[in-house]
Amino acid sequence: MSPESTLERVGTIFADLASLIEARKPADLIQRALADLTTVCAQASAQKQAGAAQELLRNVSTAVQTWEQVWPRLGQQPEFRLAVAREARMWAKRFQELGQRP
Repeated sequence: MSPESTLERVGTIFADLASLIEARKPADLIQRALADLTTVCAQASAQKQAGAAQELLRNVSTAVQTWEQVWPRLGQQPEFRLAVAREARMWAKRFQELGQRP
């Protein structure tokens, strides 16, 4: 997978995660999306992305790992769900933009 398509894939998974949360899907589906996101972020980071993308991957990887750890405990709290969905949408847009750059 090229670095660009990997970044777009990260963006797509973030968008999928936000959709799952907004649709109040079961915790196991959200946990699976978080695990997928952790894996894809690690793969994208291993490809040594250019400039800002590499730093962004490092930052969001930490956030995703935290979400993955606390979701079983906090995932039913509306404020937490809303905050994660909002951030996931923001990251989706950012990574999709980065993936489409020449």
